[in-house]
Amino acid sequence: MDITTNDDWVATDDDNVFYATTSDPRVLAVIERDTEASVADTFDGDGINPIIYVDHSRGRLSFSHEAGFDGGEADLMQRAYDEWGWGTPTARRWLWIFHGIAAENAWGGYDRSGNWIVATSRAYAENVGNEPAATFEDARKDCESMAKEVGEALDGNVFGIGYATLEGRVLDEGEIDLDEWTIDIECWGFVGEQYAKSEAATFEHGGPDLPELINDDVFREHTDYLAEQDIRDAELADRG
Repeated sequence: MDITTNDDWVATDDDNVFYATTSDPRVLAVIERDTEASVADTFDGDGINPIIYVDHSRGRLSFSHEAGFDGGEADLMQRAYDEWGWGTPTARRWLWIFHGIAAENAWGGYDRSGNWIVATSRAYAENVGNEPAATFEDARKDCESMAKEVGEALDGNVFGIGYATLEGRVLDEGEIDLDEWTIDIECWGFVGEQYAKSEAATFEHGGPDLPELINDDVFREHTDYLAEQDIRDAELADRG
């Protein structure tokens, strides 16, 4: 089906579901917030920067790998902290010179007992087939976009995308009661509200299987024809 999505996204009362009307009055584009999403599930995969959690709830820092590629970066960060203290010039130089490790903080909303860090490393660059960064600043910049995505996830902005259908809605009748529609989420794990909307609008990840909608003008002409046929049938019946 060739469906065009309108730029009129509407949020439900709890801001967990957003929908937009389309060129087919029976179909809405839909995104739904994944309230159970975790960093580990959302960023699972060796092609993603190492994501490290730094727990400081017990009076000392504890580094643990949580998601993305694991080339031992968390263990090396732990060693640097234990030897020289985290964030000291010596620790930073050691991580960079010997292991090509640089990192960027990912700020987000739900866990304040520690910090989330997105890292890069020589091992990670080799794993994804890239040349290692030439400078520490270049390596740190490699982490920036992923750090922003992790921050979005920490703020709860992970969505599934799909559509809603109401087959009986032949014409655009204005007000929508989403409780009357059937919602199908085709794919989860889209980070960021705007990105999820842009992906849902295309229906490239799956769309409804509905019969072709009769053109509005054709539908009205057909309806008029049926009404005229009823009148003619009634006249013939009256004539006996």
